[in-house]
Amino acid sequence: MRGGWSVRQLERQLGSQFYTRTLMSKDKRAMLEKGAVAELGDTVTPEEAIKDPYVLEFLDLKDEYSESDLEEALIHRLEDFLLELGGDFTFVGRQKRLRIGDSWFRVDLLFSTGGCDVL
Repeated sequence: MRGGWSVRQLERQLGSQFYTRTLMSKDKRAMLEKGAVAELGDTVTPEEAIKDPYVLEFLDLKDEYSESDLEEALIHRLEDFLLELGGDFTFVGRQKRLRIGDSWFRVDLLFSTGGCDVL
């Protein structure tokens, strides 16, 4: 918690037995400083943050539809959509701003499940 590691950093540190290696190290401070630096693979891209695709046939959309058509259909069928996702999902809002790194994105629909947000 003190290191402020991302989930990926923590998984990497656990997998590489960082705690044990730090305890055995003669220069613990240097080990902790090195471990605090994020590696390139530790950051989560917007594509990785988006969940696996869902089958949304219950919306009765045509083969080709716009993003706004999809959003509007989901809003009209929100209860059915949440049941399709599973019982743990909650609708948080629409058109929310989200910051990933130094970039800002607009999320059309934001859902939450068990403490994790789903875009």
